[in-house]
Amino acid sequence: AVKTYVDTQVAAAADDDITDVSFDGTDLTVEEGTTSFSADISALDDSAGVAANAANITTNAGNIATNTTNIATNTGNITTNTGNITTNAGNIATNTTNITANANDITNLQNDKEDTANKSNDGTLAGNSATDFPTEQAVKTYVDTQVAAAADDDITDVTFDGTDLTVEEGTTSFSADISALDDSAGVAANAANITTNAGNIATNTTNIATNTGNITTNTGNITTNAGNIATNTTNITANTNDITDLQNDKEDTANKSNDGTLAGNSATDFPTEQAVKTYVDNQVAASNTLNDGQIFVGNASNVATGVTASGDATISNTGVIDLTADAVETDEIEDGAVTSDKILDGTVATADLEDDSVTATKINADVAGAGLTQNGTTGALEVDATSSQIDLDTPIDIDGDGTDDYTTVEQVLQDVAPVIPAIKAARVFYPPSIAIDASSNVTGATKNLYQEYVNQYAPTASPFTDTFVRSDVGGADEAPAAIPTYAADELYYYITFYDDTVFDNVSISATGVMTYDIIAQPSDYNSLINVVFVVK
Repeated sequence: AVKTYVDTQVAAAADDDITDVSFDGTDLTVEEGTTSFSADISALDDSAGVAANAANITTNAGNIATNTTNIATNTGNITTNTGNITTNAGNIATNTTNITANANDITNLQNDKEDTANKSNDGTLAGNSATDFPTEQAVKTYVDTQVAAAADDDITDVTFDGTDLTVEEGTTSFSADISALDDSAGVAANAANITTNAGNIATNTTNIATNTGNITTNTGNITTNAGNIATNTTNITANTNDITDLQNDKEDTANKSNDGTLAGNSATDFPTEQAVKTYVDNQVAASNTLNDGQIFVGNASNVATGVTASGDATISNTGVIDLTADAVETDEIEDGAVTSDKILDGTVATADLEDDSVTATKINADVAGAGLTQNGTTGALEVDATSSQIDLDTPIDIDGDGTDDYTTVEQVLQDVAPVIPAIKAARVFYPPSIAIDASSNVTGATKNLYQEYVNQYAPTASPFTDTFVRSDVGGADEAPAAIPTYAADELYYYITFYDDTVFDNVSISATGVMTYDIIAQPSDYNSLINVVFVVK
């Protein structure tokens, strides 16, 4: 029990939160976090012995009362009991022999039991005795003090005020009422009864002396005396049983162990103070030992274990950490930590530069050639549109006369400029009409305007193909099966107007999905939303 308790306390030396101390009449229990230990201290309870003594006192009181009655009855018959004196003397001798035997049994039991004088409540175990045995309180006080000193655990006091056992740890205090173990009142009562019995015995002795001359008249009382003898025999048997119970209930001295290693880990043996002190001192010393250059790391069982640092870093016994060569990678470098001094000259290539990271101030001013100028803010090269010095790589035919006679950028711009407004206007168009149900109020409704546009311009399934009509079907100038459409990411989407008495919270996504609420129904069963698509 002590070894198990000490091992658990040393292993959990960093856990310092005692949460409860309680006593249920038999076991004293101390709880710390999820850990709970109990000790059976019912051996301190002598209520059974007190009860047995009380029963014997009651029996003796009955016998005394019976004797008193017999004495009164025998007064007139004493002269007739002379012949019975010898018989009574024999009975008395027998009783004396039995009393002597009982006294011997009690003496032997006293000699064989663990002497209470050897019980020590010294919580320091300073005596280091191989004879004394510590109480649970002494063991717990010593273990808790040693563990607290080894791991800076903070149990600060254990006190007993005659009623409550109190354990304090820092600002935490728990108490258990163990006053049920105090049987001083029963002991005092027994002492008083014993004194009374002694007086009664003295009185009986006087009465027996008085009865010596009158014993010849007590023939009729022999039967009564025989009954008293039978009662005494019963009491002797009860005393014998009490002695047997006491022999069976005591702590056998053969179980006392002075082994300072507690290697037996026995649930029967109990250690001496010396054994407990030796074991605890060794355990505490071992918990404070760590090999050169190692550090403590909690293992999978949550126990501090000495390990040697390895991998990309090592640590010396002075606490200096060294990084292994080539161990630092990009993810381990803080942003902005690499300065120009840390970069080898001539090692930065194009692939090492982020897009747009080279600003105008980093570009030489003479980079622009004929027909180009450098933007002073962005550093970009811009075409000089007023210059005729920019030649095309390959001459082209712009006016459709079959001759590739356009050789400069200026010639191309002059012919293309008149059609640019028309091109710009062609980028804006209205999608086909669609119907939106506004017959009841809704919140967060959606309509995919882009998909509605594709369904009507390039239908692939019913019902859209059912109402899609092309010109000159089957003829020489038959229209294509679909109107050309743009991809969803090639368009910008606009809502230029909506009836705010019918619609609310209107928005549209980058892929053409419109979200809206219907807050009322249109008065004439019709309402409008204007949608415009613009080619990027």
